Amino acid sequence: MAQSTTPCRSVDQTASDARSREAALLRVCLDAAASAAVSGCREAHVVRLASQLLRSEYPEVSDNLQRAYDSHAREHGCPLLTPMTLVEQGWVLGLARFRDMLAREFKRTVRG
Repeated sequence: MAQSTTPCRSVDQTASDARSREAALLRVCLDAAASAAVSGCREAHVVRLASQLLRSEYPEVSDNLQRAYDSHAREHGCPLLTPMTLVEQGWVLGLARFRDMLAREFKRTVRG
């Protein structure tokens, strides 16, 4: 099934710069970790990447994020994309940067 090119609910067209989009996707990851749900293929792919990046430090969070991806991908047929594809598409600015941002946010959220 072809991937939708429409923006996901949390990353709308008003997010004019890459850092704004990145911050919005970070929020998506925080929400998905709590609810194990995402609303679009773009979100699902970023959440899957977050799951991979957080696996060693936050295994429970990683599991929740992976469940959110799996559920959405199964229902909507999102094609599997590599992490580098997400960078090339501009969905995240860089893997190390995104990992550090995620770790910082989840440290605040999980460990209080």
